[in-house]
Amino acid sequence: MNFRIYVFLILISTNSAFATELVYRFDNPNFGGSPLNGPVLLNEANAQNGYKAPKVELAPKKTDIEKFTDKVSTALLNKIAASNIDAITNVIVDPVTGNLVPGANADTGIYNISVSNVVNGDNGTKQLNVIISDGITNTNISVPYFDE
Repeated sequence: MNFRIYVFLILISTNSAFATELVYRFDNPNFGGSPLNGPVLLNEANAQNGYKAPKVELAPKKTDIEKFTDKVSTALLNKIAASNIDAITNVIVDPVTGNLVPGANADTGIYNISVSNVVNGDNGTKQLNVIISDGITNTNISVPYFDE
């Protein structure tokens, strides 16, 4: 019987030799646990989120008639603008050289475009100032002037 006790004690002692150290693994994702637990954080954040995005109302889709009307009106406005540009360029641009004519003035009824006389710039270059006015606001554009 003593032999059985010795064998039993030997078997018990050999099993304890295979034991390893217990390691505590901190798995709470709130405090930097495993990155695989990230969905837990996302679900908690979504549960606490009280913000609701405002609903965006899209403009109603245009009918074919409305699209056609828009295209026709755009084409007419482009034609009117092109005819005004031709009338303006005939007055303020020299057809032979293609340069702006100093002192020229064009009035379309809506816009008044005037080209100043030649002015010497800061660095010795010659410039023309083009002033476009609609009666309320003025736009000044400085254009280099080259003698031919």
